[in-house]
Amino acid sequence: MEVLREKVEEEEEAEREEAAEWAEWARMEKMMRPVEVRKEEITLKQETLRDLEKKLSEIQITVSAELPAFTKDTIDISKLPISYKTNTPKEEHL
Repeated sequence: MEVLREKVEEEEEAEREEAAEWAEWARMEKMMRPVEVRKEEITLKQETLRDLEKKLSEIQITVSAELPAFTKDTIDISKLPISYKTNTPKEEHL
């Protein structure tokens, strides 16, 4: 019975952590959006879209041949919240 209670408490804590993370993400996402986009969606004319497409096509991106600075082996998941290590019952259901 004690094990079941601990399991339920862990799941509830994980759900609280996940909810807090989502709330923080939503708050940050809302702050990062430009004011004019928050008010209403902007409709662009075809000419403006063509100009943007031309400008974007001129952008050159160079890709480094170096390997990434980290791999799965270099990430210590023991310090991450439990929500990163396990799925909630809702996630498992999906």
